[in-house]
Amino acid sequence: MHIILIPGLWLDASIWDEVVTHVRGKGHEPVALALPGQGDGTDATLDDQIDAVLAAIDSLAGETALVVVHYSDEARFDVPVTEICPEFPPEDAKAWIENGVPELQKVAHLEYVDIDSGHWPMVSAPLRLAEIIDELTRS
Repeated sequence: MHIILIPGLWLDASIWDEVVTHVRGKGHEPVALALPGQGDGTDATLDDQIDAVLAAIDSLAGETALVVVHYSDEARFDVPVTEICPEFPPEDAKAWIENGVPELQKVAHLEYVDIDSGHWPMVSAPLRLAEIIDELTRS
């Protein structure tokens, strides 16, 4: 399966390097997307970055893809979302969302996975994160 890995703000695509290796080893085709304005010395808006993500998805010409983001926007309300909880238990994430994260309250299908790895699981637990990503492709 194609897997598009998107870094969060201030991070470039290299943050996913170890995860890419492990996910590829599980038979998938991962791509760590380099967003404009993230470490490339250019100025870019959020719209420029969204356009880059959409172009990466569109380039797959209708093939199935799993998109993994380290941040997100409101365009995902109708697609299944898995909240990976690296620093907090899923119960806390559910409570926070129910009590004040309106954009995630709008998601039609939201699941939680506990990884207990610290803030950036792609750095602190890349193999476990790759396993979770592989599991998500099978669900």
